[in-house]
Amino acid sequence: LHDKYLQPQIKALEWTDERKFEETTYYKRLCNDADLSATEGKDLFLSLDATPQEAYEHQLKHGMTVFPSVMQEKTASDLRDYVISRNHNLTEDESIYVIENDNRYSFALGTEEPSVARAMSEIALNERLKPALEKIMGRNPALIEMTAITVSNGAKPQYWHDDVISSGSAMQFGRAFGPSYSIFIQLQNTTKQMGATQGCPGTHYCATGNMDRFCQKKGFQIVGESGYWRVGDAMLMNMNTWHRGEAHVDPEGGDRVMLILTFVPKPQSHSESRQMSQGITFSLRWDMWGHTLYDLADAKNRMSQPWATLRALGLYKPKDAEWGLDYITSSSHRIANEDNGFREDQLEEYLESGGFPLLPKFLHGEMGEDDKWLDYYFRTVVRCEVFFKFASYFGFIFYFSAQALILITRVALKRESKRSSLRRFFWSIVPFLITHGILYGLYKMSIQHVDGTQWAKDITANRRYTNPFTIAVPDAYEGPSVYPHREDVLFETRYKSSFLAMYNDFVMGHPGNRQWKELLESTAPLYVSYKGLPKIFLEHLPEFMVSSIESQQRRFLFQKGKSRWIKLSKDDALEYNGRQLRIHSNKVLRHIYQELEFLMSECISGHFRDLAMTIYDIYPYLHDLADRLLAIEDEKLNPSFVREPSESEADSPSRSTSLLRRSMKLPLPATNAKFVRRPSILHVGELPGEPEAGAWRSDGDIIEARYKVKGSKRPMWYWAKLIEIHDSGWHHIEFDDGERKYVKVDEVRAYMPFDIGEKLEVWMDDDEYVLAEVTDYDEENNTIDLFLPDEEKRLGAVPNASVRRRGKSEKKRRKTQYY
Repeated sequence: LHDKYLQPQIKALEWTDERKFEETTYYKRLCNDADLSATEGKDLFLSLDATPQEAYEHQLKHGMTVFPSVMQEKTASDLRDYVISRNHNLTEDESIYVIENDNRYSFALGTEEPSVARAMSEIALNERLKPALEKIMGRNPALIEMTAITVSNGAKPQYWHDDVISSGSAMQFGRAFGPSYSIFIQLQNTTKQMGATQGCPGTHYCATGNMDRFCQKKGFQIVGESGYWRVGDAMLMNMNTWHRGEAHVDPEGGDRVMLILTFVPKPQSHSESRQMSQGITFSLRWDMWGHTLYDLADAKNRMSQPWATLRALGLYKPKDAEWGLDYITSSSHRIANEDNGFREDQLEEYLESGGFPLLPKFLHGEMGEDDKWLDYYFRTVVRCEVFFKFASYFGFIFYFSAQALILITRVALKRESKRSSLRRFFWSIVPFLITHGILYGLYKMSIQHVDGTQWAKDITANRRYTNPFTIAVPDAYEGPSVYPHREDVLFETRYKSSFLAMYNDFVMGHPGNRQWKELLESTAPLYVSYKGLPKIFLEHLPEFMVSSIESQQRRFLFQKGKSRWIKLSKDDALEYNGRQLRIHSNKVLRHIYQELEFLMSECISGHFRDLAMTIYDIYPYLHDLADRLLAIEDEKLNPSFVREPSESEADSPSRSTSLLRRSMKLPLPATNAKFVRRPSILHVGELPGEPEAGAWRSDGDIIEARYKVKGSKRPMWYWAKLIEIHDSGWHHIEFDDGERKYVKVDEVRAYMPFDIGEKLEVWMDDDEYVLAEVTDYDEENNTIDLFLPDEEKRLGAVPNASVRRRGKSEKKRRKTQYY
């Protein structure tokens, strides 16, 4: 099992730079305080009559949603008393470290305590929280954390942080990692002075930036209009959202006790590509792994011993239950990437404490200086295998030899006849053979059972935890790669699967997409109202949408394969917006089209993505069916003005033809009407420029890149050319000397004209840079005149590429831009 399944699974789970490059679903977004989605705590509280859809929209926007009255006050009080009584009797192994640990206590909970079991039941059965949680995360999410945190008077404020890392979470990689959501429930009324949690809502979209600085400036404590966070209120928080625990400065306020549960989507039964996000503390007792939201509803029975331990080991679950993440699976997730609990520094501590409990030390794997957890486990498994094989063989030989010796002795002493002794010998080894035969049979049956599971089949077929974007399909649009800006409208192609739940709409929560969605929803009803009018009226609606968006310093970007966003041309933007108007003008069509998108996504990224029939037949058929549905809708809206496909559309695999020629073709409705695009009669004004310098950079642009030359004290800004931009944040650039490299998004900035008097450094013939001052600048020829103060001489017509700029302090107007 180890060699055939566990080792390949851990290998598939390894999160490498190559995978980050290929599996990005959003982009590495830099943020500033403009990205905060709320300004005060009361904005995060839902009303008692809020629907699951309203909770869904609220969570998508803010990443923090407070549900009122999830737990009864009596239950909260009993649980609080239990937690406080345990805090002062915790052993070192039971205590969980938290940020600013002084005067803070934390430990993992178990359901053997009645107040814990009762609290779990109330949470899982709450009529507001449960449906909202399932709409946001998918059906019956898996439990990965169940803990309590107590904050006493004198506790200091924590630093601002998120609970997962952006480079290993669903924020940027929605198909490689499952989203994680924590539920914080106050077990008493909590005031600001008691250290109510501070939040920075909206930052669940932020991968980098000066987060701590602007959260410190704009973040706020989460309390309602009453001035406190009420007992029993539960906050659902996306773990990518930045937050912190405040200081407890109220000596009369008592301890602030908070229950925390964390959930991730329940693993798919087949072809699961998502692992747990990285950076989570995983504050869950090992025997509580494997459970789900539904198990909490009957925690007293479902999560009691010995069933909880068997569930955690993946050995048993009730027939009507579903598997969450068992302990072995969750451990393999963390071992593969040295995540919390399985970091290299924690291995030393683990071995010093004795390693595997109840396992003799001579069976523990030997460790070298640079060995890691995987090396330790592998060598331990090998030692145990060798030992038990030897013990089994030795036992068999010893038993067989002992019986043979008894036989020979009895015959030699003539106490029995040879025949009688042979009969006795035979019946003496029969029980041994039967016992070992049964054990061997059970072993073979177990192996056969494991081989037949979908988990084993997926690992063998390399479909579990592997890159789901291996099938290349023709892109619908072409254009230069660009880096997205918060104000851009993004059309994604890497989600669109029903099991992704709210993350299907994750990109729709992008600021530019929110504006576009509002415009789309207000314009779509007009599309229906123009039924029967000349088609020019319908054509001007997408023109109105495109002009409105572009006039607000926004672009339309389309997601291509290999982690790229491209800028849509005017015609492509009109075509895409027209398509979306037709889809959103009819609710039935909208739902059918969404299901078709789910099916097409399953063909490309799902369980059957490697089958020829899926790629060559099913996917093209679904694509043609979607086009035919839109054509039928056109005919319904304007039967006399349905157009034939243009030459470019007829030749394009993304419009009306099949992906490959052997696939089934669905004909478009026939019509004699001819279509000629008329010039737009709507005029919003001249398109404005980019929101800030460098925001609209694209392939081929001249930029400046920060680079530290060997031997220099600090990095400098060099002239460079952009070769390609990737949404993972990497920019492929070429310096003037021909050197190519990848740099991060925060290591590039717009190339800007030089100022007279600006100090910089120029490359001289003796292979060194010297200090210079700009005396003149020829923008047309991209050359500058310089004065060298150390040598008191002037240089004329120096190419831009021969100079480099110094740090930010040399030019204060060049502030870092956030995209």
